[in-house]
Amino acid sequence: MLSVRSLCATFLLAAVTAATQCEVGRSGIMSPAANATLTLGQPFNLTFCSGAYFKTHTIDIDIVAYPCTTTPCGKFTGGEEAVHALQPEDEYGYHTNVTLYPISGSQRTGQWAIGVLDHTSGYYTAGEMYDYFVPVRFVAGDDSKRRAY
Repeated sequence: MLSVRSLCATFLLAAVTAATQCEVGRSGIMSPAANATLTLGQPFNLTFCSGAYFKTHTIDIDIVAYPCTTTPCGKFTGGEEAVHALQPEDEYGYHTNVTLYPISGSQRTGQWAIGVLDHTSGYYTAGEMYDYFVPVRFVAGDDSKRRAY
């Protein structure tokens, strides 16, 4: 039989791990899934698990979107920053909703990628950055929410 203390610890552990489901050794973009179809103007879930481990820690992440110019989609080389300096939700993980809008005069539908730049620091490092990406497909959404530059 579980004691009250161990039962409380179990619920606390479940609440913490339920936040992002991140743990040591499990890293990368968990959501959206590779090749997911996302609608412009509608939020999508981004869940990211940092590759940090006991001697390093994640500081924050930047979330970017960039067009895929090669097949299969290549690693991040530059793009539009959607979220800057997002703080971790728990020890290894991030969770947020991101909304990307059509841009006047720009084609944003088709094959793109969502990239995450993970800024870490640790025992032997300071200011290391690791990049992750997942290919996605954007489809047109509500044109009334168009960003103009």
